[in-house]
Amino acid sequence: MHRMTIALPVLCALLARADAAYVTPMIGGGQVGMGSAPMIHYDILFDGTNISIADPFGHGHGMGHDDIPLLRPLVPPDEFNPAAIYYSALNAKAYNWQYAWNPDPGFDPALLAATGGAIWVERLSSDAGLQAYYKDAGWGEIFASDGARWKWTGGMVHNAYAVFEPTQDHYHATYRVYIGHASTGDPLDGYGSATTTWTWHATPVPEPASAAAIVLGGVLIARRRR
Repeated sequence: MHRMTIALPVLCALLARADAAYVTPMIGGGQVGMGSAPMIHYDILFDGTNISIADPFGHGHGMGHDDIPLLRPLVPPDEFNPAAIYYSALNAKAYNWQYAWNPDPGFDPALLAATGGAIWVERLSSDAGLQAYYKDAGWGEIFASDGARWKWTGGMVHNAYAVFEPTQDHYHATYRVYIGHASTGDPLDGYGSATTTWTWHATPVPEPASAAAIVLGGVLIARRRR
């Protein structure tokens, strides 16, 4: 009688696949919702001449180091549906969208309208590997390089940030917020601007050699205990 055998790694992969569950992205990355990962707003104010940004981590705003968002990957067997619009943006990445551009309570759209322009955000710098996506408009990538511009809608906007296999425990991106031409984003003369730096925590993925060493160390310890 012919007996069919399946290699253990293949069997494990099949079992893992059988238990896989399609999930949807959540604000705190992984499967962490707003209850544990609240929204963090950078409020924008324009007084007719100058722009200011309220830093939620600034003095008197009540947020500290422990509130910095964490870029989280999915934990197996959870996975994203390959047919989902966000799949290519977030698949196999640690991600988060707690940060938001938001109008200050005193923001007056009429003052902005009087300029004939719009409020734009320009990327000044960003750590390598950190990607940004406009999730409210088709999950297209934004801020792909220094100097890249994105036009703020004037409302609360949570863009998604993601890193494939993080190599460091912090990621940063610095932006300039300014008044620019409504269509081109070219700066308009006579108006001030403001800069802000956003920071995320991350859990670095071990290098292949380090991961192998960890596994080997575990095997040696197990043998010594026998």
